[in-house]
Amino acid sequence: DSGPGITVNTVKPYTIVLKQGWNDIGVPFHFNVDWNDIISASAIDTQHVQGPHSYIGRWEYPFENTVLRPWQGYSIYSDLDDISLVIPALEAPETLQKRQPFVQRADFDWVMEIKARSGDATDVSNYFGCFENASLKWDYGLDFVEAPEMGQYVSVYFAHDDWELDATRYTTDFRPPQKGHVWEFEVASNKEHAQVKLSFRSLREFPASLSLKLLDQEAGVKIDLKNDSTYSFQFSDKESVRHFTVYAGDSEFMEQHQDDMPSEASQFELVQNYPNPFNN
Repeated sequence: DSGPGITVNTVKPYTIVLKQGWNDIGVPFHFNVDWNDIISASAIDTQHVQGPHSYIGRWEYPFENTVLRPWQGYSIYSDLDDISLVIPALEAPETLQKRQPFVQRADFDWVMEIKARSGDATDVSNYFGCFENASLKWDYGLDFVEAPEMGQYVSVYFAHDDWELDATRYTTDFRPPQKGHVWEFEVASNKEHAQVKLSFRSLREFPASLSLKLLDQEAGVKIDLKNDSTYSFQFSDKESVRHFTVYAGDSEFMEQHQDDMPSEASQFELVQNYPNPFNN
């Protein structure tokens, strides 16, 4: 329900006041507006505002949305209260250029993508890896806040309550190139007995000198992501969040963390074959 409509002047800027947290907005004009023009007109601290997000059955993140289009809804995250977002009456030029993921930039050392699927529910825009100018803390333009869940969902996120922003869940987590790093991420779902398939894909060639291991903390299952690109599991009766750890590093780093990775599973469960029916 959009509520009562109003007429706006299409030759003057239009101001929307953002509240702390997530804000749902639309373009007040009948033409496309470039997000960079909005930032320039607003003169705001962009480190406290993340957007625009759009929802197309899955969340599209800011690096996928550079232009706001009329008659479409967008979600903007603000870390502060009462921030004025000024939308200029400036039409964005049409372009046929295909949108490229921000992880295609040349200054990324390596990037891994995580996709989660549970039936019709998906979460596909999750990335981690090493970036030349990244820090061990929150990095503007690299570490994006995880968008809110919609309906029946499966969600992959990196939990950080120690980062600069007020948010605690992030869809990306990039670190500086070093001997090794440990990433912890969580998978959550509100679907009962959800069966989840995690898929991992390297978007930049993963260094041959590094190892890449995934640990399912609850099950005690360890897999080598350089050999196995998928991992499936099912939530138990009282479980809605599963915790995972990724170890990426050279031989010395992996040796230092060998005791953190069990050699055999800590729990077993007989579940329905999936998918059912299945072929050879």
